[in-house]
Amino acid sequence: MRITIFPTIFSIVYCVLILEISGAITQDTIPFAEVQIPTYRVSLADNEMDLFLIATRAGIQRDGDGGGRVKFETNLVKHHDQVMNVVSTKDRVVLDALRVWVSVHAKDLQANLSPNDSLDVRETAGSLIEKFGAAASNPIYQKLQRVGTLELRNGQPVLKSKAATYSLRGLATDSVKSGWIGNEMVVIGLIREVGVFDVIRIFEKPANALEVFVISQCPYAKQAELAIISRLNSMPRESRPDLAVRYIFYKRADLPNKFTCLHGEEEVLENLVQIVIRDRYPDYFHEYLLARAVTKEAWPAVAEAVGIGTGEIDEIQARIGSDRRILIETEYDYATTKYAIYDGSPTFVWEGQKVDDITGIELFAGLEFEPGERCGSTDQ
Repeated sequence: MRITIFPTIFSIVYCVLILEISGAITQDTIPFAEVQIPTYRVSLADNEMDLFLIATRAGIQRDGDGGGRVKFETNLVKHHDQVMNVVSTKDRVVLDALRVWVSVHAKDLQANLSPNDSLDVRETAGSLIEKFGAAASNPIYQKLQRVGTLELRNGQPVLKSKAATYSLRGLATDSVKSGWIGNEMVVIGLIREVGVFDVIRIFEKPANALEVFVISQCPYAKQAELAIISRLNSMPRESRPDLAVRYIFYKRADLPNKFTCLHGEEEVLENLVQIVIRDRYPDYFHEYLLARAVTKEAWPAVAEAVGIGTGEIDEIQARIGSDRRILIETEYDYATTKYAIYDGSPTFVWEGQKVDDITGIELFAGLEFEPGERCGSTDQ
């Protein structure tokens, strides 16, 4: 039996998408079409992955691949202490095809199995179909960042960037500060309709300011900190850009309310030490980073070497214990909410915008470190 799944489903969805996108375009504000393509992602147990692969192979052999339309990725992803099977696609219709194929193949298998084995296949297939359905209902969009001038048009806020003008959905007119109108703003959010930006966060573009997001034991981050701070120290104080160093933490897959770092608990503690020095003893912060970049000594010895007293070291030790959770959550929320930074050390934000290579900025031209090299977890 051949199941004619692709021509019908694909043609219907194609027509629906064209109608939805066309209806969103207005000529006076939208110079070009730009809509994000979401990802649909499913994590599978080993037995689910086995059935998925067998059923998909059988389905493609029987029904075809929709003219090359069946595109998905399968990966083994290490998330801290767990290894997961992850299936992802950018085409929602593929999920519908996979659900059909799993259902059909599971029925074919059960005809030749014992009652117990048949039950196992039925339960595995049911779990797979449920997961594909949940993935189809929960598209994953990457947060985007746009910079432009905030204006009011017909009483509604819009962002006018160099490339396009967006109406800002989710930003109530009465929440727009009067001082923002006409200023350059940074907006974080999603573009799911042409010309419409779903606002998650908006803030004024900071002038002459660099933020660096790091994990403290990353060698590339240490090189960057050493190069940047040395450059700033060589500049007249009045012309130095503001420098803020922020820290990256990862939520644990097995314990969602707990956090870790790429290099484990030792790096979590070093992150916390640097956060407390940054916030409580800022006069020593840059000196500590410079010293830490070139030594593996225990942090109290490094702190003492740069002039932090015994009493202050005791306070740092106390705070990284008593305030651990609030320090980590505050840092995590800032990175993820304001800039959608979950990974990648070092990540640079210049005047509110992520940049891959800060040596392309005049103030940091010629810095001697390895731009573009990062520490990170690929599954974040």
